[in-house]
Amino acid sequence: MKFMLKPTPHWLLLIALMSGHAVWAESVVWSCSRSEAHPEVFEKLRAYRLEDLSAKDDEGIVITLSDLYSAYGGQTIRMGRSDLTVCTLPSNDPIQTIAMDLLGYNTKDVEAAAQLATAKLVLVPTIHRMQKCIVENHPAIGFFENVVENERVGPCF
Repeated sequence: MKFMLKPTPHWLLLIALMSGHAVWAESVVWSCSRSEAHPEVFEKLRAYRLEDLSAKDDEGIVITLSDLYSAYGGQTIRMGRSDLTVCTLPSNDPIQTIAMDLLGYNTKDVEAAAQLATAKLVLVPTIHRMQKCIVENHPAIGFFENVVENERVGPCF
């Protein structure tokens, strides 16, 4: 007895692709600041010795999901001798909405958190200025639509 697979209907494949795209499209990459690179890192870059290069900097901040949730909720998170800065977009920005939905927050929650004396939220006018906010306010967190990784910013998780 021969067993043959029946072709999958095109509409079923289309639905599977669309649902996968929706999940992918509605996510952000949580990003953390890194300390300034040490001079020896630049020497390695100039030497083009691939075995010596590393995408990760040992001086990057380390946060937990609980820290992330608490920081966007307006609580102070201590990072050594400094407070963690939270870079955030205007509440009506679609990427901001997606990011806050992932944390379980809504627009009113974030606006209320921004009013707290303990909050260290920095409003960034556009996603294009997010990296500048993260770099200038080290230690800091923020988010992007795609992975941004360089000597000053990298994925938190």
